Amino acid sequence: MQIEYRIVVTSNAANGLANIVDYIEGAFSVEVSDKFLNHFDEILLLIKTRPMMFPFSKTSNKVRRALVNRLTSIYFSTDENVITILAIEDNRKQQPKF
Repeated sequence: MQIEYRIVVTSNAANGLANIVDYIEGAFSVEVSDKFLNHFDEILLLIKTRPMMFPFSKTSNKVRRALVNRLTSIYFSTDENVITILAIEDNRKQQPKF
């Protein structure tokens, strides 16, 4: 039986996503931003349905990392039936200390 996970997004993660979307819209277009968000939703669905398929981060065995694309990562932790999205980061910036 598959576990039904509930997703909780931290304010840090929400701010990270907003910053990335703002950058994409400013540097490219709303259409590119929409394409990014559609792919982001696909990865989020994978996290929700199969979180254990993603590897642990390099510095923590409690935080997992999912690549949205080569420039964007989602850092999350799992606890029973809750997935907490800790950060959504641009990979070109300094990585979080997870």
